Amino acid sequence: MLKRGTIETVDAEITAGMIPQRARDAENRAELQSVKWTAEGAVKGSGDGSEYSAT
Repeated sequence: MLKRGTIETVDAEITAGMIPQRARDAENRAELQSVKWTAEGAVKGSGDGSEYSAT
């Protein structure tokens, strides 16, 4: 039978291991969103440039 301290230690190790994975997941989502915005901007910006006119 496992002691209570052992279970808490395992839980802490699992939790500590999840933090870097969540950070990587968030980084991947941010990178994908950046690519999406860049692609959308390229499509929207391919016109005559009047959207960004200074006049």
